[in-house]
Amino acid sequence: MKILKWALKWTYLLFLSLKGCLYRNRRIFYSKKLDLRFLLDLDDLVDFLIFHKGVFQPEIIHSIALILTSIKCTHFIDVGSHIGQMSLYVAKHFTSVKIISFEPNLHLVERQKENMQQNKLSYQIENVALYSKSGFEQLVGDSKRYKGEYFKRNTGKYTIVSTPKNDKQTIFRVSTTSLDSYLLGTKKQTILVKLDTEGSELEILKGANNLFNQNNIIVIIELLFSEYSEKCSQICNFFTERSYSIFDLQLKPLSINDLKDGDYIFMYRTQ
Repeated sequence: MKILKWALKWTYLLFLSLKGCLYRNRRIFYSKKLDLRFLLDLDDLVDFLIFHKGVFQPEIIHSIALILTSIKCTHFIDVGSHIGQMSLYVAKHFTSVKIISFEPNLHLVERQKENMQQNKLSYQIENVALYSKSGFEQLVGDSKRYKGEYFKRNTGKYTIVSTPKNDKQTIFRVSTTSLDSYLLGTKKQTILVKLDTEGSELEILKGANNLFNQNNIIVIIELLFSEYSEKCSQICNFFTERSYSIFDLQLKPLSINDLKDGDYIFMYRTQ
């Protein structure tokens, strides 16, 4: 029975992949779960999961909706926005929130703009990498096909590093800015930030000191202790020094001792 289930699963996944090949770069998909249309490349992992499941990272989408429904946020800042699923969802369902979408990969920016057009939505997209300072850095990723369950390439795995791991990695030179520089003068706003940059989150937070001091910032962030243990500990210290509390994605309070690899919400304790 297990072998039959395994065979059926892989047959279905192969069918989806072949179906995607027929419409390469022109596969338009409507997600009922998000009430959004996407122009998908089914050779890309994120796109494939949207097509296969109707949504990528549904737990993050649910958490964003939970926060924006219960707290009056003025801004949503989507850091590492890829093809725009999170930003598009907020633009569609929370029209009073100002959206700023940061994506350093120009190819993904162009695809996100196509998805905006598909849904007749408009918000601000910045083709720049957030970091601790303004300048230029290397954006590095693996150009091979993704080796996981779905055998897809993962364009969401690019990150800023000083030295690539090997010469087979794809390298882009990207311009950088800090949140403090970009949002200079922003005060007394309630801002929801979704932060998922595959390891450069700490540098981004270092470049947002003034923003945190002058505004009410809520952060959804991915912590990978198994890969970046020291950085994750420093990220936790960044928030605890500012009297922030830790929550899971359902807004259940947690302690630092509860944390492991996963996504978490950091929020100022008076909320």
